[in-house]
Amino acid sequence: MIELWNKGVLWDKLIGVNYLPLTEIEYSAIPGTGKWLQIDQDLQTKNGETIGTRNPTGHVVLADVRFELPFDAQSSDAQQQIQARLHGLNQFDDEVDNDYLVRFF
Repeated sequence: MIELWNKGVLWDKLIGVNYLPLTEIEYSAIPGTGKWLQIDQDLQTKNGETIGTRNPTGHVVLADVRFELPFDAQSSDAQQQIQARLHGLNQFDDEVDNDYLVRFF
């Protein structure tokens, strides 16, 4: 979830949000060009889980979002291990989603 806030003297005001699932975030050790994301007013939820956003505010934000290795894990072995872990987590998430769909639909 990406939130855009307007900082005030006494209180802050939420301008809007953009839903960015972790499965869509790539691994990269170098900065990218970024991506323009539309900011919306409302979250869409289903069964208590966020599934998206709606009602555009007219604001956009340029975001360069990526997973990056810690400084002490720059070797190729560490990169392969982390990439394998991310792949495993994504597969697990897909299996959980598929189990949910089979049970309830």
